[in-house]
Amino acid sequence: MTRENSTGPDFQSSADAAWDELEAALAERLAGMTADDLAIIESLEAVELDGASPYVQFCAWETTPGLTIRAEAVSNHYLDATRRLNPGGERELESLGFNHPTYGAGDEPDSGSANWYVDLLAEDAEHLADMTVRAFRRAYGVAHPAFLTADGLLPDAPHEHAAAPVSPPAAAPMVAIVDSPDALRDLTATVLEELLGQPPHRDSDGDFLVPSDHGAFWVLPAPDAPALDLTATVAADVSDTSLALLEVNRLNRRDALVQHTIVDATVMAHLRIDCAPFSDVHVRNQVAHFRVALDEAIRTLTETLEAASVEQARHRRKQAVATLTELVKGELSGDTLPLDPAMVGEVCGRDQDTVASLLRGTQSQLTRVRRVLATGRGSHVDHRKEELLLRQRQLLRQALHLTIADAACS
Repeated sequence: MTRENSTGPDFQSSADAAWDELEAALAERLAGMTADDLAIIESLEAVELDGASPYVQFCAWETTPGLTIRAEAVSNHYLDATRRLNPGGERELESLGFNHPTYGAGDEPDSGSANWYVDLLAEDAEHLADMTVRAFRRAYGVAHPAFLTADGLLPDAPHEHAAAPVSPPAAAPMVAIVDSPDALRDLTATVLEELLGQPPHRDSDGDFLVPSDHGAFWVLPAPDAPALDLTATVAADVSDTSLALLEVNRLNRRDALVQHTIVDATVMAHLRIDCAPFSDVHVRNQVAHFRVALDEAIRTLTETLEAASVEQARHRRKQAVATLTELVKGELSGDTLPLDPAMVGEVCGRDQDTVASLLRGTQSQLTRVRRVLATGRGSHVDHRKEELLLRQRQLLRQALHLTIADAACS
């Protein structure tokens, strides 16, 4: 049976039970299919779409090994523009075992499909039902089977033998058709207040700013569909955009619902919540998921970039030490022109921390060399090294004063 991570205990336990019931019913239906049988599960839509809504369809035929069932999960060739799979959703279908579409909507058909597809024997019905449920939940972002129609597979009333509740039932989920952005904002405000335990902050446009443990994100009506857009800045002014892009790709592979992007050295997170129809439990669940995902992205990206920054700083210091040592040697031997503090500052990238770090390292080395010389066992090499370190210390002290003065003036 399929179990997903919980982001809202009451709703999630109810959703898990409903998905399990659908999965069991679907497995039974698939196992009982005969040649040429057809079945389909599709998403309910409150508004008419130009393209298809999410669906998975099944057909059966006889083969030498036994009855074979093909399952086709709709691809972007047919999905409505507002329902299309993002790259994370497509990766999810691939990881579940669906094959990529083999031709386009208007192309000559082959033995594959224009949809995502998989061929399994009827004896694998339970596995196929599990794949189907996971596809709806993980790839298409359907929060509850209540948003599906499935040829009678979805029970619409409790079983006659079901036990009577021992406590009052929870309030029924609220489902509504929204006909304007203002109506969507009003419904969203109620959900966010329940989630946060207090009225959410609203700006002058009526959009909501929702805090998380490590950041905050905006919740606002989508401009082109009955939906909510959740957006947040994960990291700004990123210096190592190549490393950030690698981490963004990892985040997108881990979460098929939240899309992370990097634009102009800023990493953003985005999630669109379908509100046709509006369901309070669905919106609450998705907002809670985004809140957790945002904090995880901020933590992961910060740790990765800070670790890289420390390693880069260490590498820069090693390079600066090697370059400065060679320059001082050249100056002392008369092979190069005399050094000046400004040049030393350039070698250190005009970075005060780098200059200070090299100065501390130089002083430490000088102390060790002088201890050796104090024993009377020092060699010519040690005396030469002391001379080099003394000159290096002098230049670094002067360069440090320059960088401090530059910082004060900037």
